Amino acid sequence: MKICHRKDPLLNKCLKESIEMLKPYLKKGIPELFIPSFEPVVIREIIMNQGERSPINLQITYKNFHIWGISRFHINDFHIKLENNIIKFKMSFPNLIAKAWYTLNGKILMLPIIGNGIKEGNYSDVEGIVMIQGRTISKNNFTYFQINNLRVDLDVGHINIRFNNLFNGDKELGNAMNAIINENWRVIKKDITPIFEEIICDVVSDLFGKLYDTFPLEEILPE
Repeated sequence: MKICHRKDPLLNKCLKESIEMLKPYLKKGIPELFIPSFEPVVIREIIMNQGERSPINLQITYKNFHIWGISRFHINDFHIKLENNIIKFKMSFPNLIAKAWYTLNGKILMLPIIGNGIKEGNYSDVEGIVMIQGRTISKNNFTYFQINNLRVDLDVGHINIRFNNLFNGDKELGNAMNAIINENWRVIKKDITPIFEEIICDVVSDLFGKLYDTFPLEEILPE
């Protein structure tokens, strides 16, 4: 990591660069800190009940939900308030690729839909604001930072997805239904965004939490 000094007038810039330098390590993982590889991030199960009162009403279960692209983030802005233990930064992802086994049933524009198989998704121009509220504790004559609260607010620029094997493999019906789903991607966005927010929140919490638990502020943010 790039070591930044808390009295540096360009502290925010230095910390932004320090986080950017971690990207290759996120791709491979950091065994010494028990941080796994984030390429891909894997979630065993996701259950969605989407759009009960919208044109797209789907009940979906995802198994082994894989996401690629987390380590290709960019930090666009970074601010730290040492006196208040607040960290706030903006981050963006050029695109996130998802793949999972799905089971779904429901209705789209009043038309019944059913299927199970592989679901693929491309989520592009994802931007987020991360807010960390923490506190400092003393341990063994050193000062450590602990995360008390972490919030992530995301906006997904565009979504393109495909459910394979809809209607028991009927390609004509499946292609038509996938086209309808992608025409209504903004409806899907409302339900998928909180899932990605939780994923990014877990990644940031895992990374920052392990770093701050391991290294005291006297080492990673000396005067």
